Amino acid sequence: MYEMILSACILFAILVLGDIISLRTKARVPMMFVALITYLILTWVGMPKDFPTVSNLGMFGELMIPLLVIHMSTLVPPHEYIQHWRAVVVALISVTVSVLIIIFAGGLIFGYPSVLSSAGAVSGGGVIAALASMKKLQSIGLGALAVIPLVMVALVDPIGQPIAANMLRKYAKALKQTIKAETIIIEACEQLAAASDVKNVPYGTDENPSIRYKAIIPKEYETEFVMLFKLFALSFIAVILEKYSGINMIFWCLALGIITTHYGILRGKMLERANSLGIAMAALLFYAFTMMNDITPQVLLQEIVTVVAILFIAVIGLILGGFLGGKMVKWPKELGMAVGIGIMFGFPGNLIVSTEVSRSIGETAEEKKYILEQLLPPMLVSGLAGFAIALGITVSILLKTL
Repeated sequence: MYEMILSACILFAILVLGDIISLRTKARVPMMFVALITYLILTWVGMPKDFPTVSNLGMFGELMIPLLVIHMSTLVPPHEYIQHWRAVVVALISVTVSVLIIIFAGGLIFGYPSVLSSAGAVSGGGVIAALASMKKLQSIGLGALAVIPLVMVALVDPIGQPIAANMLRKYAKALKQTIKAETIIIEACEQLAAASDVKNVPYGTDENPSIRYKAIIPKEYETEFVMLFKLFALSFIAVILEKYSGINMIFWCLALGIITTHYGILRGKMLERANSLGIAMAALLFYAFTMMNDITPQVLLQEIVTVVAILFIAVIGLILGGFLGGKMVKWPKELGMAVGIGIMFGFPGNLIVSTEVSRSIGETAEEKKYILEQLLPPMLVSGLAGFAIALGITVSILLKTL
């Protein structure tokens, strides 16, 4: 028990350090980046590498992966994917272009395993795609390459967010010029609030993201245990579907999450609602720590050129894909490219960037709100759609070719 509690305290202290630095830098230095680098340095200077295992948190983190994927599918009500179909189209084109450029351009230089292991992580799949890639690499004896997707995930925020913010600022300034008078914004906001008050029904909200079906379980019976049971039950169904279909469990988690949210089985932001998101995310990082134990300073230095080059290629691919997709759906080029690069870092980065841009460009509270309402929906929907598409392409299809 002594070793278990001690190891857990040290692991959480690493996350606390990451949180403090992230807060002090206004998320410009992401918590995950600080945590991963700190863990690496501590293991290099003598900290036992079995802390995640001794604390049992690493194994718990692996268990949390399907729950977190289902949780991600409940962040956006299903009808918004249809309402903001342009963002979904741009996400599809951006991820496809990025993955193709990474595989063909990067593969010629660095080899197929290296670029494929990072394609999903840097093209929207995030830490889930990175962990799936690392697990696959270790299973085929290429564990040394696991540093590539992991470092990618740590760098997507500090690289992607400034680029997206710059493009969104240009779009927001152009958007501001189209505002004829402040009264138009005020009237629009008042009409929106009035419509919301009149509607006053539990459809299309976090309480019930479905716009067609009632929540199956009444709110008073929707306890934390009930919500967690539903998440675990869906995870189990996803595992069974993977066994008989050969399609990765993560894809089934996404599909089941969206479908059950549409039919009123799941509510919005399930893990937050169950007060379990914090421990689930922490456990996921501890699981990532267990996969970093074979990374030495020599391995990191050896692969750093590969990491930087693939990140550069991914940025070009996502921006190009966003530009092409934006043209296809008749968006301004700045919005299309911002949405494309926003897929790289996803949620909550796209929320942070959209909020910061609206605050810096808008002069009044009404202007800030109006600009945010124009920026956030396409950024959020495309980020989550890109997450699903990147996982579908890389984890469910391409990783099987390794």
